[in-house]
Amino acid sequence: MKFVPIRELRNNSGQVWKALEAKNELVLTANGKPIALMTPVNSENLEIELKAIRRSRAAQALDRIRQVSQKRGLDRMPMGDIEKIIVKTRRKRRLK
Repeated sequence: MKFVPIRELRNNSGQVWKALEAKNELVLTANGKPIALMTPVNSENLEIELKAIRRSRAAQALDRIRQVSQKRGLDRMPMGDIEKIIVKTRRKRRLK
């Protein structure tokens, strides 16, 4: 995977596009830190690519939630306690 400073994209965009075609993905960086992923798309695969990215982000978010839950011991919470929290939360929402 090739890392490309944002400045290089601004100053040498033609070379960056060629690199994107060759590598199939590039990571844009600002101050040495990754800020964006570039991947080639066209009108035929744009929606498919967007759906795949969104699915991946959702899966990553769910994994993070599960990890936090395990660290806090919430994955061992009895269903009765979970139901009580749900009922309490729903009551609060109705009052707003």
